[in-house]
Amino acid sequence: MPSVQPQIVDLIVVLVKRMRLGEDLSSLPPETVSAYDSAQLSAAYSWILQRNPVALRPTSPRVLHFAERMMISPEAYGYLLDLTNLGVLDSLSMEKVIEKVMFHSLERMPMEKVKAIVADVLLDKGTSLSGSESIH
Repeated sequence: MPSVQPQIVDLIVVLVKRMRLGEDLSSLPPETVSAYDSAQLSAAYSWILQRNPVALRPTSPRVLHFAERMMISPEAYGYLLDLTNLGVLDSLSMEKVIEKVMFHSLERMPMEKVKAIVADVLLDKGTSLSGSESIH
């Protein structure tokens, strides 16, 4: 069974984008969240409440060196930059993701594996959110 963590990261991205647009998360259209179960929604909300990425200011972008460009596709790098600009990834987390990609593969890593690494890095900070938690 595939890990739910990349799905939670996808949900975090959707929610943070909506927050950046000034939308109230309590009034999201059902189609926005219908693909996620209540545990995933709870885990995503909890992550956002703990870190408040909307308040973070993006820093200058991390430029990949030659070897990193060989391992990280332009699509995956764009995804990482989007997460950084949204405040979902900070510079330390970005470095951890890049480091894991570099040490875990001898060829360019597919986007889904990069997303899984992002989920591992993001959701393993302090508290692990696997989609089975709830907010009380």
